[in-house]
Amino acid sequence: MPRDVNRRKSRQEDFADCLEECEEKKRDGNMLQMTAELIPTLGGRDNTYSATRWVEDVESNAEIFDWTPLQKLLIAKRSLTGTALLWLRAERPHKSWEELKTALLKEFPDHLDVKAVHELMSSRKKQPNETCQDYMLVMKELGKRGKMPDYVAIKYIVDGIIDRETNKMMLYGVTTYGELKDKLKIYETVKSKLKLEDEKARAKPIERQIRCYSCGELGHTSRGCPSREKGVKCFKCGDFGHIAMSCKMATSQENRPEKEVQQWRYQPKQENPRRLMFGSVGTSSSANFTSSNSDNVGGIVKQDDNMTFVSEDVKQIVNKGSSIMKKNKPLKNLKINGNKEVSALIDSGSEVNLINEDFYSTLSVPKFEDSLVLSGLGFSKVFSLGQCFDAHCSLEIDERSYKKVTFHIVSNDCMPYNIIIGQEFLKNVVMIMNGGAVSLFPKGEEWLASINCYPCTVDLVGPVSNPVLKEKVVRLVEGYKPQQTKDAPVELKIILKDDIPVAQRPRRVSPKEQEEVDKQIKQWLEDGIIKVNDIG
Repeated sequence: MPRDVNRRKSRQEDFADCLEECEEKKRDGNMLQMTAELIPTLGGRDNTYSATRWVEDVESNAEIFDWTPLQKLLIAKRSLTGTALLWLRAERPHKSWEELKTALLKEFPDHLDVKAVHELMSSRKKQPNETCQDYMLVMKELGKRGKMPDYVAIKYIVDGIIDRETNKMMLYGVTTYGELKDKLKIYETVKSKLKLEDEKARAKPIERQIRCYSCGELGHTSRGCPSREKGVKCFKCGDFGHIAMSCKMATSQENRPEKEVQQWRYQPKQENPRRLMFGSVGTSSSANFTSSNSDNVGGIVKQDDNMTFVSEDVKQIVNKGSSIMKKNKPLKNLKINGNKEVSALIDSGSEVNLINEDFYSTLSVPKFEDSLVLSGLGFSKVFSLGQCFDAHCSLEIDERSYKKVTFHIVSNDCMPYNIIIGQEFLKNVVMIMNGGAVSLFPKGEEWLASINCYPCTVDLVGPVSNPVLKEKVVRLVEGYKPQQTKDAPVELKIILKDDIPVAQRPRRVSPKEQEEVDKQIKQWLEDGIIKVNDIG
């Protein structure tokens, strides 16, 4: 009986040991799978992550987690992707980690030198969806691979942040990564606050004053006008009882009192926006050129509830779209950034250069914040969505390049053209406009030489009054052909001497005069006034 009990206990202990061993193997398998995910993949084509660095990562993790040689070989093979995986499949099976490491380093050598690292860091820019800390760590790794000092790599990091120099001023002068990390946190905080303030400023509604379209006074509408019983008001003479179309007063603007003109024609400006003037074929909801609620009396401007001024002349132009299309507009074909061809409107009335949002999205240039406010007809205001400037934008017009051009981005429904070239660009060039044709030249006199060209004609006869006689003389001169009639029996033989050069002197004289010159030189040599200079 005791023997059976001991046998039963032994079986239970063996089962417990087996179960514990299975649990331990399961834990080891899970641990191996989790630690294997720490090894980055090696594709063989990434210059920023070499095979040498990958081998160091594998060996350091194997030492930390106590991998066996077989586990190290298995994890290394599973970490190969792309070109490296194709190479592994094409090679014979490697039986050990050392054999795989030697063959891998021979196939994918680390050919990234210091020059290549400098080029990579100078071309690497911070992406819009990338945080400053992630960008700093990527650049820090490149700097360590190039074995460059920390302060040099930090300069590349600061230059790679696309922003105004005034905003990046706090980052200059940093020499350590710890200090740079703290400065980048402050920089991101300031940028987020500036962006929030800009969004609040754009979302703030613009207060407009109410104006009566019956009398032109501020502070009330036409429904509650105190002068409503007097009838309609003429906006030419300022009297009641008739409209401007029936006014007998001269239409000259100079005869009208300046105070009266300012009361009804102009809306007081709340700010000082930049001017933006361009024509549009058709109506636009955002431009507010027309309004269904506006009233029109005698062709004079009226306003709606939104204080948008509309004139009868503007309405007529908008309604005659077909006639406007026939007119030649000052359009110019150009290339932006060397590859995008577009037709741009040349507008000398616009103070800035504009680009619409759709066309900007096709360009691979960064956008910077901009708080510019544009105004046009009826004092309607348009907020700029941003700007692109300096080395990011260049134009090519008529095979001439213009660099560092600034464009302000506006929404599509505010501008019927892809690009508008304004005074910001035109003030630096010479513009010649003839109808719808526009020619742009750089400032200077080089291009004038090709314009002032005149055909040159040679008058063979001179001032002859008789045209028939002149034609005969010209025909004789042009038709003359010399012909040899006799041979002169005279021959000239040139005898060359060693002491007399064949080449002519700069100042040629006759033989008799040359004899006199030689005599004078000989006399001066005998008197010691001059002497022979033997250069050779």
